[in-house]
Amino acid sequence: MLNGAGPAPEYRTELRLRTWKGMSDGAHRSGRYTLQPSGYKAFIPRPLPPDPPLALDAPMQVLLSEADMALGRLDAATELLPNPDLFVAM
Repeated sequence: MLNGAGPAPEYRTELRLRTWKGMSDGAHRSGRYTLQPSGYKAFIPRPLPPDPPLALDAPMQVLLSEADMALGRLDAATELLPNPDLFVAM
């Protein structure tokens, strides 16, 4: 959240519904999971560009900016750890 303000709750709900729609059958907007003969699931991505196109409106840009900042903080924190691989394994 930038300056303590984030996207409106109704936008978060809409985003969550768009994200989870159709996931029960293993199909996602970005691709699908396929059961492999070995028993593992493999993610098969859909071709680009996505259809319908991504909606990069102002609330989505705020969320992307927040995610980018969080990744930057995480990257900075790993510089302070003596052994980041051991920390991740915990």
